Amino acid sequence: RGKVRATPAEVAAAPHALLLPAQWCLFSVHLLLPLLGAYLLLHMARHGWQRAGREWREQRALLTSLLFVVGAACDSLDCLAHVLVLPCLLLDGGLFDHHLEHSLHAASLRLAVAACCSMVVGEALSRSSGHGHGDGDGDGAARAWTETAFTGGGRPFFYNS
Repeated sequence: RGKVRATPAEVAAAPHALLLPAQWCLFSVHLLLPLLGAYLLLHMARHGWQRAGREWREQRALLTSLLFVVGAACDSLDCLAHVLVLPCLLLDGGLFDHHLEHSLHAASLRLAVAACCSMVVGEALSRSSGHGHGDGDGDGAARAWTETAFTGGGRPFFYNS
């Protein structure tokens, strides 16, 4: 008595009704990740452009300045790729196809590798290591290590004995 029977259509739709909040949460995370990635890349690109300018202004070092420019440009393009992924995720239709999203992801990974490599090499070759972090004395990490390890200025830092 008082029991209401559900129709077969209602029974079939019930699990989907439970999944709806979970789907929205996953979709929100799916949108939030490229947005946060773009924000991080924007910060990294800004730092790279500033470092390239400072390297040229203070040292007139063409190679390291160019390496930082390449890294900053790659980070900037990677940020743009992250921003362009958002319309691909939001607009389902003929304007953006799914293959474009995959192409943007692949390009983003290649740009990230290029940016990382150029920044690491630029930092290793730079004579003004430590800018922006307050921990460098202006000698540069590579120069300090080679002086310490190879010119008899003491033992390298990795010897603990």
